[in-house]
Amino acid sequence: IKNLTPIGNSEGIILDKTLLGLLGLERGGAVEIQVEGETMTVRRASKEALDGRATRFSDARKHVLAKHGGTLKKLAK
Repeated sequence: IKNLTPIGNSEGIILDKTLLGLLGLERGGAVEIQVEGETMTVRRASKEALDGRATRFSDARKHVLAKHGGTLKKLAK
């Protein structure tokens, strides 16, 4: 059993090195979280999920620059 631990304005679950090792994770590693009903599953992030995250970030960046690029350039001066 793990307890929720305050982390800033959020709550976290601290995973010890043994659990991280069982998942093949290290500190700072990416995980996928799935919630179904009252069950939460945490697993190491797949390469596909990580690649998808990079693509979504790139798409969002392009959208912001297209919409607000002029304003951002003015603010940078």
